[in-house]
Amino acid sequence: MIVGLLLMRLPEEKPALRRREPIWANIAAGIDYVRRTPAILEPLLLMAVLSMFAMNFNVLVPAYAKHTLRLTETGYGFLMAALGIGAFAGAIMLAFISHRGPQRFLLVAGATGVTLFQVAVALVRSFPLAFLFLALTGWSMITFTASVNTTIQLASPDELRGRIMSLYSLVFGGVIPFGSLFAGTVAGWGGAPVALAAGGVIGLGLALVVSYSIRQRFRQKPGTDSV
Repeated sequence: MIVGLLLMRLPEEKPALRRREPIWANIAAGIDYVRRTPAILEPLLLMAVLSMFAMNFNVLVPAYAKHTLRLTETGYGFLMAALGIGAFAGAIMLAFISHRGPQRFLLVAGATGVTLFQVAVALVRSFPLAFLFLALTGWSMITFTASVNTTIQLASPDELRGRIMSLYSLVFGGVIPFGSLFAGTVAGWGGAPVALAAGGVIGLGLALVVSYSIRQRFRQKPGTDSV
């Protein structure tokens, strides 16, 4: 990361002087811009939904490995490695097509893949199939999260990017404790497969509602930025 930053050569630009405003006014300006811009609002809400319900693997995979597949620590390690292998493959794919810029198709496909492959993991009782579906989940997850990140950054104006990315960090990491509470509660009641399936189904359903609602809302407001 440090080497990459040192290799960057950017034109020096002096930022325009701006009138100092109260911090709450700056925060409100960032939130208002997100609220009016579907290209940012949709990925942010999708990230919040999936972080809450569909990406709780650190909580559920250990229980799934031990109580559902009856695996030892080695088997659990391989299942977690499957997520990493899939994520690495997805990152390589994104690197090859990065010249095309952010694509809404990848955003939607990644969100759909995370939820559906998570449900598939919940339904299987075979280690090879669980490994395969977790690898595909990792592929979908990196495709989704990277698409959200790049879409938001490129759609944000320079003067608001810091505030908007702070909202991204909030929905990406800030809701994880609540998602873990949800996953752990459901798993304690019905087991890890039930929690995986519930998270996938709820995540997919809410993602569809978010995308449909936003597109319907801004279809009636032609003056807004398009997705």
